[in-house]
This record gives sequence, C-alpha cells and structure tokens, in this order.
Amino acid sequence: MINVFIYDSRKNKEYDEKLFPESLRFYLKNNKKDEISYIAYSLLIDILKDYYKVEKIDFDFTNKPILTTDEVNFNISHSGNFIAIGVSCQNEVGIDIESLERDISDNLYNRALHPQEIISKPETCDKKTHFLMCHTRKEAFLKWRGTGFNVHPNSLNTYYLDHLPIYNLEKEKLILCVAGASDGRVSIHKDLY
Repeated sequence: MINVFIYDSRKNKEYDEKLFPESLRFYLKNNKKDEISYIAYSLLIDILKDYYKVEKIDFDFTNKPILTTDEVNFNISHSGNFIAIGVSCQNEVGIDIESLERDISDNLYNRALHPQEIISKPETCDKKTHFLMCHTRKEAFLKWRGTGFNVHPNSLNTYYLDHLPIYNLEKEKLILCVAGASDGRVSIHKDLY
C-alpha cells in the first residue's frame, strides 16, 4: 500500500526553518523559486511524524531528506503549485506529478516519447495528456528504481509499464503516476494539511 498526499502550496503552509540544515536554509533563502522544496520537506516531516511515527529526518550532502530507518520509504514530486508525497512501509516508492497546464511542444513530444508511444496514442486522448501520462510513468518508474533519468526519455517505452497506475486529477488539473505498489493499492489523500 502506498499513501499519496497531495498539497496545493498556495495554501501558505507555515514551515519552521530550524527543521532544516543550515546549508539548505542558506540555499533556499537565495533561491526563492525553490521555496516549494521547503514546503514539501515540511509536509514530509509532518506526514512522517503524524502517520508513521518517524521522529528523525536527516538531510544528505545534496540537501535531500533521508530517513535513519528502513521501515518507511518515500518519494516527493512537485509541479506548478502542487506537491505529491508518496509513502509506504512495504515498498520503495516512485512518484511523479505533472500539471496539465504545462506547455508541451511538438518537438518535445516527438523527441521524448518512444516511437511506439507516439503511434499508440489513443484517439480519445489529446497529445498533451498522452505525453504527460507517458512522462509521469517514466519518471515514477525511474525514481522507484532509484536511477532518475539516466537514460534518454525516448529509449524507455511505457507500453511495458502499463501496470503503473495513472491518475487524472481533473479538479487540480494534474496527472499523477505511482510506482512501487506491488499489491496495486494506492490511496490518495488531498488537502490534509
């Protein structure tokens, strides 16, 4: 089972800078566009404490949050104003969220999709939604494997990843994909914080 928490950062979540290492505080003070990372990390801390009773979260040399326990796995994604945090006690987690308001050029569509993905686009699906569905599957899968985008996007064919669930969150105008739920169970929680 993977729990996915979705949060709209426009709700002005308060965060305590003292929770973060000095290097991260310094970086984020000088990079306001990355303030959503502060909010995401603060949400992660709250979620792990409230739902999973995790008391200590550390940060690695790249300022990414890490846990001192192997009992809980998590992954974070954000797009536009939205943050998605996937958490599981049983499985590694890969998650990706993308805004349907994102612009997708024909060049990006043709360059980033595998040829089979391009020709297998359902007639009922527009190009942008199709692209985002393929892209979120790729990114969630690669994050779940722990590799990130270490391959060219068009070399990975999501035709073989169709077991990874895609969620079209129409109200929020988001596409979400979750990788790692071996039992297929995903629970989505919105606006809890």
